[in-house]
Amino acid sequence: MKLFKINSIHGLSLITVVFLLLAPTSCKEEAGVHTFLKGPYLQNPLMDGMTIMWESEALESGEVRYGETEELGESAAEFHKTKIHQVMLTGLKPQTKYYYQVLTGGLKSEIHSFSTAVEKNSPFSFIAYGDNKNGPFNHAKVANLALTKDPNFAIHNGDLVNRGGVYIQWEKLFFNPIGHLISHVPLYTVIGNHEDNSDNYFNFFCPPCDTLAYYSFDYGNAHVIVLNSEEEAMIDGPNQINWLISDLESNKDATWKFVVFHVPPFTSGGNYYKKSRKEIKELVVPIFQKYNVDMVFSGHDHHYERSYPIGSKENNSAITYIVCGNGGTPLRFNIPRHWTIYSERVFGFTHVNINGSKMHFQSISIDNRVIDEFTLDKADPASVAAYMENMIDYKDIQDVSEEALEAYNEGDDMQDEDMFEEAIEYYKKVYKLDPTCLIALGHSAVCLMELEKYDEAIELALDVIEKIPQFPDSYEALIESYMALGEYEKALEACDKLHSVTADSPDAYEYKADIFEEQGKLDMTIQAMHMALEILPNDAGLHFDLAEYYGEMGDTVNAIKFYASGIDWYMDAEKDDDYLEAESIVKSGKIASN
Repeated sequence: MKLFKINSIHGLSLITVVFLLLAPTSCKEEAGVHTFLKGPYLQNPLMDGMTIMWESEALESGEVRYGETEELGESAAEFHKTKIHQVMLTGLKPQTKYYYQVLTGGLKSEIHSFSTAVEKNSPFSFIAYGDNKNGPFNHAKVANLALTKDPNFAIHNGDLVNRGGVYIQWEKLFFNPIGHLISHVPLYTVIGNHEDNSDNYFNFFCPPCDTLAYYSFDYGNAHVIVLNSEEEAMIDGPNQINWLISDLESNKDATWKFVVFHVPPFTSGGNYYKKSRKEIKELVVPIFQKYNVDMVFSGHDHHYERSYPIGSKENNSAITYIVCGNGGTPLRFNIPRHWTIYSERVFGFTHVNINGSKMHFQSISIDNRVIDEFTLDKADPASVAAYMENMIDYKDIQDVSEEALEAYNEGDDMQDEDMFEEAIEYYKKVYKLDPTCLIALGHSAVCLMELEKYDEAIELALDVIEKIPQFPDSYEALIESYMALGEYEKALEACDKLHSVTADSPDAYEYKADIFEEQGKLDMTIQAMHMALEILPNDAGLHFDLAEYYGEMGDTVNAIKFYASGIDWYMDAEKDDDYLEAESIVKSGKIASN
């Protein structure tokens, strides 16, 4: 007997078929284990079901074989041909391990496993992180380590890729690095600004409701809300906020309430001075407070940060705000604010264990260090009192003024447009309005360097470094000013200091390569570029630069090798001149002489 349901999602056929007995398969029995373009990966865990997705090279119908042992024994299939496959298994047992294998067009995957959702009062755990967009190698380390914690599900808080509309990025920057994790652990995703509201995002995932970019789900005794923090969705229109209030109103009795979205309301990173961040904070924080949300996860800023409990004296409840945009892309500076209980520039993920009224929270680094943790037991008055001891009333938080925000964003725009004198005037205004905005001085130092006012740039940069050594722009001003003045040893010393605070970024070694090139030390230039590539192996520009240096040395073999690897990692929407030149050299096998 066959039971089946037919739906249509994003123009893709979704056929759910549950076989009570093993049905014949259309895939060839002799087919070997195959890696599909993407997946298989898991979506929407239920106590009695699981959705399995994958992408094949050609339009084919797909099948999932599954069972409680590796012998499998049951099957669910789709009868319409598609490339992005979505098969929902139903009639499963709660909190039970199942094995599965997907088959398409005569090819089959390895046998993977998953566990169905736990019953309401059973313990469970989940992991959360985001912003892996330009760091597939570190992302793979984060995802593989997260799998060893045996979470019941995973949440990605946005910026899965660098440009959502570029199809190849989804394979190389997201599905390949995270593949092992999401073939065993179901994934929920949040749309970030780098997804660009692309159809790719909506085609590759199947959220548990029709709103697509914002939704909610229940797992165990927790209610989880996923929001879309893009400006037009959250700030400019009421629909999502009305839905949020309605959803929270309907789930008042959930033991645990978690909210996830991309832009952080509270952050010690660079987005503190972004207007949209403050607008989102003012819009959603009072709602979260009213409905006793427990924890909010965001990304966007590339670091880890946990806030003190931020709440209200009126109802004696508080929310912990987490920034975990540390999933793999190069990290950024953070300057702890008065609400910051802990922050660190480190790759990793958060791990939350729930057991009834008790939550144990950990932030785990890429090298498996527990860098931050706390426990809250809602049933234990002493635990609640300890948690609330350092509570900050959200109404008492002094945020950056509108005038300072406007000036900072104007300065940022002017700097981007190479209008450096105008940018400096805006940054001066920011600093006058907000003396805590030391990064405005760091930006000013860069602008002075661009205006060739090197002595002034050096003096200001050194002053900023003394106050906030973690801000990298000050070192940029210092290095380039020393280079312009021919003070190469000082420039190299500044590179070493830059590397000490940005070890996850190749910038310091790129600067060293520039310095060595100016000195005519081509062998040391190449050595520095290799060091840069060790830090960020997926940067096509680094490959092309290294290839060019090898070409200058007359090493055609290595030059062509790195031109080819640069082509392999090139993932922009359009081919630029560097790509076209590399492509021509690789095809011809020749490098034009200077």
